[in-house]
Amino acid sequence: MCGEPRASEIGSTITVCGWVGRRREHGEHLAFVDLRDHTGLLQCVVDGSVDVRSEYVLSVTGTVSARPDGTVNDKLPTGEVELTDCTVEVLSVAEPPPFPLDERAEEVDETIRTDPAFQRGDTLWQLGLRDKALVEFETVKEKFWDDPQAMYQLSLYFRDKMMGRLSILTIERLIDLSPAEAPEQTPLFIQHLYYPVLFGELIIKEADALDIDPALLMALIRQESLYEYSAESIAGARG
Repeated sequence: MCGEPRASEIGSTITVCGWVGRRREHGEHLAFVDLRDHTGLLQCVVDGSVDVRSEYVLSVTGTVSARPDGTVNDKLPTGEVELTDCTVEVLSVAEPPPFPLDERAEEVDETIRTDPAFQRGDTLWQLGLRDKALVEFETVKEKFWDDPQAMYQLSLYFRDKMMGRLSILTIERLIDLSPAEAPEQTPLFIQHLYYPVLFGELIIKEADALDIDPALLMALIRQESLYEYSAESIAGARG
């Protein structure tokens, strides 16, 4: 699993499979490939001649190594390590996506960013007033409901803020506005937003404790609350 390697495994040879999130050139002969799956992301150091791009599906075998001094990423569970001496097998290729897939909330379109309700919602969220922020973001969602580009950008923004319900609803609207007849007919990067993996480490830990498939637990959470942890059931259960 991409999100599992830790410093305790340095020196081990492992094989991971996943989607290419991003490729970055490193000097003349090497490249960094961020490989992701439902458990997280792992940085792989590959030969620069390896032709892989965003959303390609790969199988990568390599050695778990410590990242060089100054390059540790504290924001990633796997941020202390990287995969080196990699052998790469391309399992599936992908067409270049029409949107940059590494966009973040700070890069939403100016029309959205300057919207008063969006600004209020963003400020309220930063202040920790989540419920009030959600009210403002509902207004933003309705205002841009017929704009597919806005729906995509808002879905990314809401996902990054862990607002699962709004992220899923906005990407669902984008699918409705597209020629696709079902989510499964859309590009993978859209499907990843429609079927997100939020709170992945917690879900996997709980699934292990219950001895059930993590995918089943994710499906139940998605069905019951769309990953909205402020949601409350009729019985008083939250999340």
